[in-house]
Amino acid sequence: MSTPASSSEVGQLAADLAVLAEPHRLLVLGELRAGPRSAGALARATHMAPSLASHHLAVLLRADLVSRWREGSFVFYTLNHRRAGDIQQALARLTKPTNRSGADRSRASRSGRGRVSASDNGERPPGPAAESQAG
Repeated sequence: MSTPASSSEVGQLAADLAVLAEPHRLLVLGELRAGPRSAGALARATHMAPSLASHHLAVLLRADLVSRWREGSFVFYTLNHRRAGDIQQALARLTKPTNRSGADRSRASRSGRGRVSASDNGERPPGPAAESQAG
């Protein structure tokens, strides 16, 4: 049985997701899945100016999502797989369905909760135009 998420866990997850919500950072993390890369190679691979790549790498470094080291005049970055996995697990824990009692599920079913409507899944409900074309 899982325990409810604490407010500190939810707060940390929100901060982590805010870091990940930037498309450039996701591109950088995607490039690092294949292994360590230099800052310059990451900038080229993600089509970013070196200064912009440096900014995003610094944000990822502060969030502990990447690690870096220097070899001569080159700076290399690598994905922190453990930290990325921790974020993934926290999100999974928070979004995992709870075990409600049979009575709760029955009430939700009768009230219409728990059903996916056309508006919930992004589809439009059939309208007059769709009905006239079907006939």
